[in-house]
Amino acid sequence: MFPTAKLVAIENDPVAALMLRANLNVRGWAGRAQVITQDYRRVKLPRIDGVTAYIGNPPYVRHHDIGSAWKTWYAARFAAMGIKASALAGLHLHFFLQTRLLATIGDVGAFITSAEWMDVNYGAALRKLLLDELGGVALHVLEPTVEAFPGTATTAAITCFRVGEAARPVRVRSVQQLSRLNGLTIGTDV
Repeated sequence: MFPTAKLVAIENDPVAALMLRANLNVRGWAGRAQVITQDYRRVKLPRIDGVTAYIGNPPYVRHHDIGSAWKTWYAARFAAMGIKASALAGLHLHFFLQTRLLATIGDVGAFITSAEWMDVNYGAALRKLLLDELGGVALHVLEPTVEAFPGTATTAAITCFRVGEAARPVRVRSVQQLSRLNGLTIGTDV
């Protein structure tokens, strides 16, 4: 799929970035790929003609392990959009915010993360961002019995967005088995 797309991968860990480069090479994609070894929140991407697809599994790092400068960055960037944000947000929520800061209208994305942001106060900023700025179009919540991240006790959610999309409802569904995930277009409009 997308055989002519340019691939840009952002990975903060140099060892993981090296493994990623090797994987890209083995698959024959190295010639159209760029791996940036940097904190995602620091990245600046050039504007392109066409659509950018942001696809990822942002790391789950609790707020206890996020420095105060990054917590301030998070709250200030949200405040600039008129959204109040909590410093208790985990790193995966920072990825959604940075994606909105990088993206242009019409860009798309899908992130798989822990689902707790849907139920807690510090997730309010992301919920608002998805309804307004980021353009949430679908939310697929895996049942707690489905191990999206083997060996972890967490419920996963796949959040799909189209930047600038605010007129349509968000499609939501519960996924009872990984084998039933097969596509991100089904669910109930809410």
